[in-house]
Formats: sequence, C-alpha cells, structure tokens
Amino acid sequence: MENLRINEKIKQNLLTGAKWLKFLIVLACVIMVLYFILAIFSCFFPNNSTGLSGLALAFIYLLVIALYIYPLKKSFELVRNIRSSMNNGDQDSLDQAAENFCSILKYTGILTILSIIFSIIFIIIMLIVTATVLA
Repeated sequence: MENLRINEKIKQNLLTGAKWLKFLIVLACVIMVLYFILAIFSCFFPNNSTGLSGLALAFIYLLVIALYIYPLKKSFELVRNIRSSMNNGDQDSLDQAAENFCSILKYTGILTILSIIFSIIFIIIMLIVTATVLA
C-alpha cells in the first residue's frame, strides 16, 4: 500500500470536495444557530397552558444541536487536513484526514442505527396505544 500515489486529478477532487464540505459545514452552523434561537423562543411561547410542550420542543432542538457538534468538528478538521496535505504534501495531515473521515462515517452510522431502533420502538408503541384505544 505504500506505493499509492496522489495524482493531480485526485488532488483536485479532494480539494473540490473540501470546498463543498466547508460550504455544508457553514450551512449546518447557520441551521444550528437557528435551532438554538427556536429553542429559546419555544420556551417562552409554550404550546399549551402547562408550558411542557414548549420545553419539550426546546429540548429536542438542543438535542439536535448536541448531536451535530461532533461531526461538524470532525468535518472542519477534515477540510483543514485535506487542504494541508494537498497544498503542502504533508503525509501526517493526509493520515489525519483519513482518520477524521472514518470518525465521521462511524458516528453517522451509529446515529443511523440508533435512529432506526428508536423509530421501530416508536412505531410499536404507537401500534400498542392505537390498539388499546380502539379496543
């Protein structure tokens, strides 16, 4: 594997991918700020008289923000390492970029598996509640 080479086409594709990833990072940060603002406002404008729904919605927004922090941090590091490795020929940066890429995919995979599990549990609970109400 030591004889792998990065030619000009691969270099340009990695740098182009890094530009698009940076755009997506900025977009995700803007969305996170909007979610934070929505979380704050949902606390002050509850959906019912107890205020519980507004707080629950704020919690959901804050949970989404918390789940996005790690992949955004790793994505930013990935962009930085790709640029450094391609512009300076730095092998350590390329190694770190590969590690960050792997971390992002692992995190996303685990989050996807958890989302599927929670979705299945939610569907089962909804079927049980519906069956109980109709019975």
